Amino acid sequence: MTEATEGFRPNQPEMPRNTEGELPEARIFDLLSSVGNAENKALELIAMREGVIYSKFYFYQEVMSHQTESTGWRMNAAVPFRHCEASLSPIGLVTREALSPDGTAWGYEITRYGIETGIPFAGLLLKWSYEHPKHSLYKMFGATTSTSMKDEQTLEKKRAQETRYKIFWEIGTNPNNRIKPQYIADEINENSSLVGTHLSSFSKNGIVSYERSEKGKSYSYFRIKEGVSDKDPKHDLHNKKLSTEIYNFITLSFKQRPSEYLSVEEIVDHLVEAYPEYEGIGRKWLSSRTAATLSDLERQGYVERKKFGYGFHSELALSDEQRVAIVSLVTLIDNFKNGDRQTIEEGKRFAQKVLNDSQLFSELMLKAKEASPNANQTNIEVTHSFLIKILHDHPNSTTNQIQQLLEQDYDKKLGWKKIHSYLLKLAEDGNIISQKTKAGNVYRVAEEGSQEGISRN
Repeated sequence: MTEATEGFRPNQPEMPRNTEGELPEARIFDLLSSVGNAENKALELIAMREGVIYSKFYFYQEVMSHQTESTGWRMNAAVPFRHCEASLSPIGLVTREALSPDGTAWGYEITRYGIETGIPFAGLLLKWSYEHPKHSLYKMFGATTSTSMKDEQTLEKKRAQETRYKIFWEIGTNPNNRIKPQYIADEINENSSLVGTHLSSFSKNGIVSYERSEKGKSYSYFRIKEGVSDKDPKHDLHNKKLSTEIYNFITLSFKQRPSEYLSVEEIVDHLVEAYPEYEGIGRKWLSSRTAATLSDLERQGYVERKKFGYGFHSELALSDEQRVAIVSLVTLIDNFKNGDRQTIEEGKRFAQKVLNDSQLFSELMLKAKEASPNANQTNIEVTHSFLIKILHDHPNSTTNQIQQLLEQDYDKKLGWKKIHSYLLKLAEDGNIISQKTKAGNVYRVAEEGSQEGISRN
């Protein structure tokens, strides 16, 4: 008996999964957060052979065997196995199996769902990554928010990959190369600040161009109010022509894109372009009169205003290359979701091609390494990230418990004093919270925006 090929299989039924026809949208989000947000996770899945139970070290050897001698990424030996536990197993791509009757040794085996659905999906995204060398899967979809096993609470939690895919969908299906972030936020029913955070990340990584300017000015946007009366509003007698032109423009805009709001600046741009006589008047006066007209239309119940706060005016812009990359990504995922056989077969073929080409496997691994924040951190930064992940999944843990989890989950052995010093630093920086209890100090991840750090008790 070898721990790689044989083992004691307990009565552990595989999670029921449909592998033919259209996939539910939630299943796509699961796949994106498990194998779709990093080339190395997709490569690890396609490297798994059917019927083989992989122990931690054997799985690492399997992944390394597909790379060239120069090696794309010689990662920590525990990483592929940890991905099985945290990402692949919770959604049924792999299943945990015992390697010994007493259960002291165990490993992971790819499931039918992993073979029939996971591998084609991984192959498609690897093909997209290969064809778009400027963009990595990690930079597109971001880190998986939780590494814990799924339960009802986790299943209900919206992950970054879901939000990012929806943003890409809105960008890819919008014919304009300049889009207001608030329009995207409204379309996907998401908080505008969260959308802005993702767009800032996209801009930093060259996926889109995202401009924010003029901090300190309060911005309002307007559109025709739904269900407004067919009767024309009362226009300002002193500026009836201007008032009528503004009303007609926002009415036409509402008919074409009912969810879109217009800024005063955009309406002024239209007026100057459509009516040359306004160009010589001066934008300052025109902006002032436009704002007054909109306020008057709002009072009459014809226009509604949406305030975006006291902060930045922002706009999303796309180059042709950026649009092609996003549209191709959204298209292949949508085709896969709809069960398009040609798309699925394409994913299978590219997955097999990668397995048969060690140079290609290594190149994609190297791409994942260059995009990974963990791979490019200092040793201290890596340890800090491990500690935060542990406390995210195991809040209110003691130093001793954290020490055990650090060795168990990340194959990293550190002394109690060293871990304690790291925890103190994280608490001082406000990343975690320390609280005194009868059992000693316990730690948890600080809530976003929290000013807490080291306990003052």
